[in-house]
Amino acid sequence: MIVESITVLFLGLGVLWVGQFAMAWVQARSFLRETRVLRRSGRVAVGMGRRRMFRRAYVALAADDTGRVVAARAMTGLTVFARPRALPALDGVHISDLARGGVESTLSPLLLAAATQAAGFLAGTPRQSKPAATGN
Repeated sequence: MIVESITVLFLGLGVLWVGQFAMAWVQARSFLRETRVLRRSGRVAVGMGRRRMFRRAYVALAADDTGRVVAARAMTGLTVFARPRALPALDGVHISDLARGGVESTLSPLLLAAATQAAGFLAGTPRQSKPAATGN
C-alpha cells in the first residue's frame, strides 16, 4: 500500500514537471516570435533585469539606423504564464541615453535594468564581463 502511494506520488510529480517544462517551452517560443517581429523594424537586442531569486524581466529593443528605439517588448512575471507585451514608454528614446541610464521613465526598476542592458548591446557597450584567463 505504501509503495503504491509513493509510486503514485512520484508519477504525479513527474507529470507536473513535464507540464511545467512544456509551458516554459511555449513561453520561450512566444518571446522568440515577438523578437522575430521586432527584427523587421531594425537591429534587435534582448536584455535581462534581475531582482531577487526568481523575479526576472526580459526586454527586447528594436533600434533604427539613427539609434532610436522604434519598438520594444517586455516579459516579466513569476510564472510560465507571463507573455510579452508592448512597451511604448521606450519608443523614440535614443539607445545611447538608455545605455548610460540617463532616461527618466515610469518603468519599474526591473524593466529599466533590462532595457538598459539591451540598449548597451545595441550601442556596442554591453556590461563588462570578467576577462578570460590566459594560460602562458
